[in-house]
Amino acid sequence: MSNYQIENEEVILYEGRINLESKPDAKLTLTSKKIIFEKEKGIFKKKLKVIDIIPIENIKVYKNNVQVKNDKESVTIQTIEKNITFTCTSNTDAKKIVDEIVNMKTGTNKL
Repeated sequence: MSNYQIENEEVILYEGRINLESKPDAKLTLTSKKIIFEKEKGIFKKKLKVIDIIPIENIKVYKNNVQVKNDKESVTIQTIEKNITFTCTSNTDAKKIVDEIVNMKTGTNKL
């Protein structure tokens, strides 16, 4: 069970398992408004705990380029506060996340 709220006009675009720097086997949820990072806590009764929530508007844009990139399974996102790097289970998942973020920031479809 997640401990964050999805707004009525918000849409989930991607959900999947990632390795987030020092937090292996984390969960990433990409919505139309934010990126949510969660980690399972507990030994017997597992619960998802929110590690971080990043609003999409906090992702930097420089010279009309959204500051998000993937290198194989690795994704790096530059935000106003920090840089975040995580590893996806596949290159396809990494590319999908990057494409969705670029699409949301620019309003275009990257095919």
